[in-house]
Amino acid sequence: MLDYRDLGGDLAAGDHRAAARKAQRLLTAAEGIPFVPSDEVPIEPLLFSSAEYDSHLAVVKRIDALLQEVAWSVGGDPAGLRAALTGGDDNHDLLSADTTMEKTWASCMFRIDAVVSGGVLKVLENNVGGSIGGPNLMHLLVGQHREEVADVSGRVHFDDPFDARRLLYEDACRWVDGPRSVALLATKRETFYAHPRYWSVETEFMAKHDIDAVFQEPEDLAHSPGRFSAALRHFIPAEWKELGIDLDLVRRAADNGTLMLAPESSRLIQNKKVLAWLSSAADTMNGHDREFVAAHLPWTRIVEPVEVDYRGRTWHLPELLRRNREDFVLKPVYGYGGHGVTVGRFTPHGEWRGAVESALSDAFIVQEYAEPDRVSMAFYNRGTGTARRVEVAPVLGFAVFGGRNAGCVVRHNPALTSGVVNGAQGASQNVAGWHA
Repeated sequence: MLDYRDLGGDLAAGDHRAAARKAQRLLTAAEGIPFVPSDEVPIEPLLFSSAEYDSHLAVVKRIDALLQEVAWSVGGDPAGLRAALTGGDDNHDLLSADTTMEKTWASCMFRIDAVVSGGVLKVLENNVGGSIGGPNLMHLLVGQHREEVADVSGRVHFDDPFDARRLLYEDACRWVDGPRSVALLATKRETFYAHPRYWSVETEFMAKHDIDAVFQEPEDLAHSPGRFSAALRHFIPAEWKELGIDLDLVRRAADNGTLMLAPESSRLIQNKKVLAWLSSAADTMNGHDREFVAAHLPWTRIVEPVEVDYRGRTWHLPELLRRNREDFVLKPVYGYGGHGVTVGRFTPHGEWRGAVESALSDAFIVQEYAEPDRVSMAFYNRGTGTARRVEVAPVLGFAVFGGRNAGCVVRHNPALTSGVVNGAQGASQNVAGWHA
């Protein structure tokens, strides 16, 4: 990671008024879309060298390929994978009988969250499907930062997620041999997406590229058979069930020929048990794959009362966790937004032991903690009216849509207290680019 000051930019050491103006430009660019949950506004992007950026993207693409490989080797097909992961419960009742479609499009959109630790990218989780958060905000921040860094020495570049998503939509429309029309399937009953600009940003962008992208409530889509070739599945089924939305509306649209991006199999690939399967399978892989997984995926296992090998010794897993609190992180297998994650070194002993017991009776994985490399970033504080530099531990989210680079969202929290760095847990969001 590069130090922005080495490239000729450092508003935090300069005029507070200039920092305030830059912060306001970013806030205006992101108006209507959740961006900064606190007073601390990040006023500069994170930058990598071009070689670092390319290397990190190569890692996340290979990790995704290996996760798919191990998932299908265990499950065979979507129904088998569902049974292996859940015992065949009804958490995935939108899974279709079209195995070819499910497997082809399962990982058409993913974002791998990772940290750089000791200079090496360490993968924390894989977020798969159309409900990945961030592309709308990333698109707006990328556009603004392209203007802001125009005076920074050298060449600074950013991937725009909408560029990659546009090409993915074109792929999908060709797959079904239909018109260039896409439904942005979501609901304003979820307050997070209630602001109209959340959707108009994408519809306006796609219109410029001759793609008819239209926000659709599930009821609207179900009653528009044949209008849309594809639909961005921007929802989590469990949340829609809580809102009382009938998922048969989604199924009806799919039965009418609308290709769902991504289909329900994406949520199977996203299950964190697949990370544990890949980590466990590393010992039986060829030498090259084994070394790659060991380097980039922290040791990960499903939390259950079994014997495990860890750092050359056999342990009873619950005892390993109880005795080595600072080395591990507990994560619910269906979790998102950082909810339910417990980082041992940020958790008192008593609470950690309770978290271990709870994890043993629920669906959790445990992952070895990867210490993030710190980086100096500039923030403008709206409360104090001052700019400052802060050492933060950023979490990187490299997105890939249709096999194409779709940008990198960055989360950082100057007031880190729990070890969980997520927008839903108080972190501010940012973007990363590269300097050539």
